[in-house]
Amino acid sequence: MFPKDSTDEAKIRGMFAKFDRFCFCGHSHIPGIYSETGKYGHPKNLNGGELDLRRFRKLLINIGSVGQPRDHDPRACYVIIDGNRLIFRRVEYDLKTTVEKIRAIPRLPSMLADRLLLGK
Repeated sequence: MFPKDSTDEAKIRGMFAKFDRFCFCGHSHIPGIYSETGKYGHPKNLNGGELDLRRFRKLLINIGSVGQPRDHDPRACYVIIDGNRLIFRRVEYDLKTTVEKIRAIPRLPSMLADRLLLGK
């Protein structure tokens, strides 16, 4: 799921028909929440990165990425569910060492290292 997908009513309907309460996904490397009505919310726009799950009947949650983030924030991203709270967390890590290790592998494209620095 990408934020632009929230405007595709057929896609949203189809996705939400496949689960009963919550669906967690990733792969796009862009964290956020999607409601049944097609609204997308980025964690930075939530109250401290937290969401009260009782407010939603169904929710699709993209957990983001611990590597190769694509939302202009190079920190690793993950979620925690604590009771009725969904909490997005961002974590600093040794970005410089990671970039150096990627660049040290000749068969890997340098863009994988470059995009880490930019978070996109």
